[in-house]
Amino acid sequence: ESEKAQPTSKRVDKIIEFLTYRVYRYMNRGLFERDKLMFKLMVTMKIMVVSGKITASDVSTFLKVGSSLDPKTERACPQSRWMPQRVWMNVLQLSRTPFG
Repeated sequence: ESEKAQPTSKRVDKIIEFLTYRVYRYMNRGLFERDKLMFKLMVTMKIMVVSGKITASDVSTFLKVGSSLDPKTERACPQSRWMPQRVWMNVLQLSRTPFG
């Protein structure tokens, strides 16, 4: 049950927070284990966009990072023994992106 609050605007905020959590719990319960982390990421990003902490452009950049880079023209990964090249491309792109 959501917390009682006054004035009305605070009560509406509490109801939204409560319902968001309940929907999250309900959805998370029905997902396969392999899909739960992706669902959590998607919910978290949507909450952050709505609250203004990140922009939709930030989300887009985060999801597409590194795929536009050409591994032949970028510097080599200094930790290639344990870091796959696609992860290194993501690190390079994220390091060049101003967020917020």
